[in-house]
Amino acid sequence: MNQRKTFVFNNCVGRDHADAFKRSDAFFDLNTYGRQENQATELKVGERCVVAQAATPSDEIQFDTFLVKSIQFLRDKYTGDTCRVFCGKRRRSETLPRIDACAHPIYGAIFNKKTHFKQTSVVGVET
Repeated sequence: MNQRKTFVFNNCVGRDHADAFKRSDAFFDLNTYGRQENQATELKVGERCVVAQAATPSDEIQFDTFLVKSIQFLRDKYTGDTCRVFCGKRRRSETLPRIDACAHPIYGAIFNKKTHFKQTSVVGVET
């Protein structure tokens, strides 16, 4: 059986990617330099990935699953940096209590032992 990798993106600051890159379908970005330069380079058009972010109330986490439509190099209107921007269509959204999210076989990879978001922007999980 072939294993796939699901990429879980960490949007712990609640960044509005559609606004920053002036594209309604932009859902995440990574810098083209430094630590983020080589993250999620295996993710291709047509694959799915998940974006995690805090929800309201604060003890819940929202997970949005996207199907990648394109990967663009676009300028961030706030910083002026050129970023690798993931664009696509939301396929699914679910909100879980933080404790359940941390124990989830896929989503749990984005949290540390204290149930806080890890510092990394992307975690690849074999599924």
